Amino acid sequence: MLASSFAAQAGKFFDSIEIVEAHHAGKIDSPSGTAVRTAEMIAESRKGLTQPLIPGVGQNARGEVVAGVPIHSLRLAGVSAKQDIIFGGESEVLTISHEVSSIHSYVNGILMTLRLAPKVSGLLVGLQSVVDKSTKI
Repeated sequence: MLASSFAAQAGKFFDSIEIVEAHHAGKIDSPSGTAVRTAEMIAESRKGLTQPLIPGVGQNARGEVVAGVPIHSLRLAGVSAKQDIIFGGESEVLTISHEVSSIHSYVNGILMTLRLAPKVSGLLVGLQSVVDKSTKI
């Protein structure tokens, strides 16, 4: 959640942006929902800015383009969850990286959601919506 927020902020300052995400070999979907949401957040933050051309789009190895951002998905043994958002600028590269090594990292978000559930009605999607709602109650 924080890495995606940071990426949305950084997206305003770079025209060259790609996401590389990796998950365990058993994960069926790709790209991950987190990578898709990160790309959408970056695109949202860039509204009104000139959208760059993405070199090589359409080539199989260039990744799936979501909201103008190429996403490269890896499914590997030994990986739990990892996302790198890579920004290229003139003579610089910024990488925002988040890696989960165990399901234990999800416990706080699950507990927050369970505490909030009896207090709300309707559907909340994503941890950010749970955090936002929790701070208002």
